Amino acid sequence: MVTDPAQPDAPPERTPRKPLTPRRLRRKIWRGFLFALAAVLIALLVLTRTGVTRALVLPRLERALGAEIDARSVVVTPDLGLLVRDPVVRVRGIDGLAGEVFTAQRLMVDLDWLALPAPDAIRKI
Repeated sequence: MVTDPAQPDAPPERTPRKPLTPRRLRRKIWRGFLFALAAVLIALLVLTRTGVTRALVLPRLERALGAEIDARSVVVTPDLGLLVRDPVVRVRGIDGLAGEVFTAQRLMVDLDWLALPAPDAIRKI
């Protein structure tokens, strides 16, 4: 391999960064704030409008009611209630139609989110 003696093996020198002026600092802070806000909004959207909600909420409702619950979807409404589509509440250990206690097309649940594992967390159905 033939090397050119005019080009050294060392990488080229980087130009020094511009000094952080108050205007640039303010701009960086705003960008960081907007990025964090967007991340929080996306996380809230994922947690309240996707299947993640169903996986988080149904086991807690099952413990609160003491029954098996299945649903097509669970969505958190803007007033922090739950909209459960096609819910089926079953007695544990009994399969089929005989074990179904409750079925509906749509169910609205008003919850006390902080006391959710307890049975009194359900305010209104």
